[in-house]
Amino acid sequence: MNPFRSLLTLVALALLATTASAQTVRFSSINDATPGYYFDALNATADGNTLLVPLAFGVDDSFHDRAFIATPLSGTPACPFCWAFHQTNVSDTFTVFVAAPDGYVIDTITYNQEGSRSTFRGDKTFSSTTMTVNGTPSAPVYQTPTLSLVSSSVGKASASVTVTTTLQASPGASAVTSASLVVTLLPVK
Repeated sequence: MNPFRSLLTLVALALLATTASAQTVRFSSINDATPGYYFDALNATADGNTLLVPLAFGVDDSFHDRAFIATPLSGTPACPFCWAFHQTNVSDTFTVFVAAPDGYVIDTITYNQEGSRSTFRGDKTFSSTTMTVNGTPSAPVYQTPTLSLVSSSVGKASASVTVTTTLQASPGASAVTSASLVVTLLPVK
């Protein structure tokens, strides 16, 4: 066999082994405490072992903002009175059931959230996020909407996950701009 053909065979076998070993979790039973507002968990999509949780946008029939933002002062030059439609306190919770494929257990579950905060002299903002995995809560993360919460050594074939985020503005602003849940697996020993 010539060296080029041998190299191609080795590369093909390596690619086949890599794709065969990639195992994907199943995300199901997704619930949203305030459907259509803040987290838009009912429209979440899985990308491998990552659940991408979209955020709502627009306004409702009462002109309240659906976006995950807390601020009493947010008018823009195009909409100087838009501040009237934002809320100073917003909170949302989503839950999801995660199941590992046969022969695997869940090792870690990581919740990643990005956001922003804006304050001027004397302004205050507050944010709090917790994640509960199989009934065990994480320590809450305060004061920043950008964070990662990790539940390690889960060691189960499935897990129920609940994430709650609360934002408050007085009179600063705080917003969540993206959210995702990432799961890693271990083979059963």
